[in-house]
Amino acid sequence: MLALFPVRKHAIRLSLLDEPSGHSTHLRATPLGGGIGIWLGIVATLAAGSVMVYALKQSVDLKNQLPESLTPYIQGAWSRMGDVWGLILSATVLFFLGLRDDQRGVSPWIRLFIEFLVATFVVYGLNFRLTAYIGLQWLTG
Repeated sequence: MLALFPVRKHAIRLSLLDEPSGHSTHLRATPLGGGIGIWLGIVATLAAGSVMVYALKQSVDLKNQLPESLTPYIQGAWSRMGDVWGLILSATVLFFLGLRDDQRGVSPWIRLFIEFLVATFVVYGLNFRLTAYIGLQWLTG
């Protein structure tokens, strides 16, 4: 939420203003870029969590301050950090694509192509699979 105020304040300088037009329902210029706050909130939270998991993994004293029921999960959380940050990298590509689209517009075909590449990386590069009960083994793993 804190990131939204500076974005709104500097929307004109950042070229993040939606002017009323045939495709817009706004009656006056409206700041864009709300995704900046969402992206910053998610990345900052995951960065803080990653630092905490790393600190817990390294420090016995810190680990001893946790409830005993949580300590078995530290190594598992650490082992998935690469996947988490791979997913954040993918989301960051889409974030910048959306930001660029808000600023100057991006061809729908280019957007679709980049989104397809990112989805392909997530499915095949990070080995994330769709959980669905459909007979498409290549998609659902």
